[in-house]
Amino acid sequence: MKIPDYCFLRHGETAYNYAGVLHGQLDSELTELGKRQAVNQGKALKKLRLSSDTLIYSSPLGRAVATAEIIKTHCHFAIQTDINLSEVMMGEWQGKTWNEIALILPENFSKNMTKFELSMMAPMGETFKDLQHRAKNFLLKVSTPAIIIAHGVILNILRAEICNLSFSEMAHLSQKQGEVFLIKNGKELNLNF
Repeated sequence: MKIPDYCFLRHGETAYNYAGVLHGQLDSELTELGKRQAVNQGKALKKLRLSSDTLIYSSPLGRAVATAEIIKTHCHFAIQTDINLSEVMMGEWQGKTWNEIALILPENFSKNMTKFELSMMAPMGETFKDLQHRAKNFLLKVSTPAIIIAHGVILNILRAEICNLSFSEMAHLSQKQGEVFLIKNGKELNLNF
């Protein structure tokens, strides 16, 4: 089976991002910077001249949908939301900062773990296996080129599934807002603009 082309985008900056608060599956509004990031992503995607059968898949969380709506004004593709693209549910850590969590569980922070790894260790939250299962379920549904707008942790897992990366490689993938990652023939390219 041929792997379709994918463009992966993290939602634009939110008020929580700006304040250093962890969303998990909570939501907050895009900041003005977040809106500009989405506009720039939309312009970059338009330059790719993606095929007419491309679809925009978005997490159903508000910050991703708001980003998708801005992207759509530049690319004019249909938007479909998919619950599998929701960010990691971070249980008791949602709404807290990393500093607050470090005070509660200092032993985890002394192991030099990435924030990606820590995100899946929250009490009452989702695990890596949970997210990997969601990522695989989503990818089984996609048969045409796709623009995928979601969140840092789930995007890293999706990108790693397609590019066949190890957990360590996955944990160190960029999660910056405003970037566009094109995956063509199983290889990823960061489209900096």
